[in-house]
Amino acid sequence: MASIEARSTKYGVVIVKLDGMNCGFNSVYAALSSREVDICIVPEFNFELYGESGLLQHAYNSLLRKKSCVIVINEGCLYSMLDYDHQYHQQYNQDISLLLRNEIQMNCF
Repeated sequence: MASIEARSTKYGVVIVKLDGMNCGFNSVYAALSSREVDICIVPEFNFELYGESGLLQHAYNSLLRKKSCVIVINEGCLYSMLDYDHQYHQQYNQDISLLLRNEIQMNCF
């Protein structure tokens, strides 16, 4: 369903946030079963938000290639960001989906 929603508009981005602070396997299984997910982020692995190999660049490339992007993210991933800053903690109150939404809007459009 998320992929249908993402494709319903040009350059649509859908962020699916799954609960479970340290249960990345739930996100991985959901992403693998749908075959429509472009990015899957789990708290067990660190990731970069910015840069050439960062999440934003990958989302931008997906938007250029497919005109849509589906991101599955786990609840505890805010602390897995390699460029984590405490301002994110205070501003987004541990909700990484709000952070991603704002960063994608500012950097990909």
